[in-house]
Amino acid sequence: MIGTKKASITAEIMAFHRATEMLRPEKERVCQDHLAIKFLPPEWVALLKDREKFIALASEQAQEMAGINGAIVATVRFIDEIVLQAVEEGLAQLVILGSGYDSRTYRMEGIKENTHVFRVDHPFTQQIKIQKLEEILGEKPGHVAFVPLEFTKDDLKICLLGNGFDPVKRTLFVMEGLTYYLPAGTLDGILAFIAKESSPHNAIVFDYLPPSVIDGTSERPEAKRARMEVERYSDPYGFGLESDKVAAFLAERGFDLKHNVNAPDCKDLYFRGQSQQRQITPIFWFAHATVKPQD
Repeated sequence: MIGTKKASITAEIMAFHRATEMLRPEKERVCQDHLAIKFLPPEWVALLKDREKFIALASEQAQEMAGINGAIVATVRFIDEIVLQAVEEGLAQLVILGSGYDSRTYRMEGIKENTHVFRVDHPFTQQIKIQKLEEILGEKPGHVAFVPLEFTKDDLKICLLGNGFDPVKRTLFVMEGLTYYLPAGTLDGILAFIAKESSPHNAIVFDYLPPSVIDGTSERPEAKRARMEVERYSDPYGFGLESDKVAAFLAERGFDLKHNVNAPDCKDLYFRGQSQQRQITPIFWFAHATVKPQD
């Protein structure tokens, strides 16, 4: 996720989860992403179109990784809502850290017209992503700056400023599928930049996992399987955070916590019709916080 060629596999897996949501009746979709399927390799697209094989795979995943898909689409929807609200309130800049094949930049209303976007990711993933975008959209989007960065090696501040980032403008930082791959010190560096060296009106939204999922001590089968899959395809987990400590964690780093949500809490908000019956693992949490006003 943060530093190897395998990062594109992780990005494809997340896009696959979003693409499967588009197979559901529109009223039962938790999130909407018509572009997700376009980021997938041909064999995955074929799987989505082969109903029999797809149902068999979905059944297998439901047993081995119960509730993971439900939590992932809930995460996407939660972050979508935060981004949309920020755009409606006049967001000037959107920084997507570890952006993978996230498509908010192109599928959400108001961003292209009003917000400058910075997509920060590993150089290898960026190259592949730009190629795919040119195939999908027919051009490289003008409102997006693609910022190559290795999180454990490069300076986020230098990389952003070198690509036109304005520290004075109101900015939302999105970290979806990133915090749990980072060493604690690297995450601290990112938060320090956001809190101390950019606008006091800035905000962050991110998902996170408990330490028991990170270190393998969780007894939940889906947590054990997810950790195994991560070690197989990507960088190993790095950072975990207890949900009852997130407010203090962020306060110490210059933020005021606004929302701290467990994935199953989203069922009544976002899941409709048959989707109400879907499992949602509680191992995923998401938080939204704003930079504290400086004295």
